[in-house]
Amino acid sequence: MTTPNQRLKIARARRFPRAIDAAKALGMPVATYNQHENGLRGSGSIPRRAAERYADFFDVSLDWLLTGRQPDTDVDDPLPTEGELEKMVEIAMLEVPAGARLADFPHIVGPALHAQLVQYRAARGARSTEGVETAPGKVARSRATTSSGARAGSRTP
Repeated sequence: MTTPNQRLKIARARRFPRAIDAAKALGMPVATYNQHENGLRGSGSIPRRAAERYADFFDVSLDWLLTGRQPDTDVDDPLPTEGELEKMVEIAMLEVPAGARLADFPHIVGPALHAQLVQYRAARGARSTEGVETAPGKVARSRATTSSGARAGSRTP
């Protein structure tokens, strides 16, 4: 889990490569901004007024900046089209080993489809993808990038 200071750094990095540039654009002292981003000011937390200003400036939700929680809905995060979903399912289905039982499909395809959706959101720069933390080791896998029979994470029936 990331801290508010780390999430501030993530939000800033989307628009400015350096903290000094963000501080100047915000019209605030560079030292103050750096202390917020590095957790060195006060209790190490970002004061609410400053967090509100940062959330508005960097176009992220205040809730995400302070807690890491994602909003339930996001109008700037469109759903994939039917064709895009079909392609994602096709890729996810590559994870199903020969002879798998139908009951095993959700456990095999689910994580692969999740990885495809995360990649979809990241590729489109969806506002709510900042700080999305996927479980360690959860990445899209396909037969195209591994040798046959050597797929990581494959389950046998």
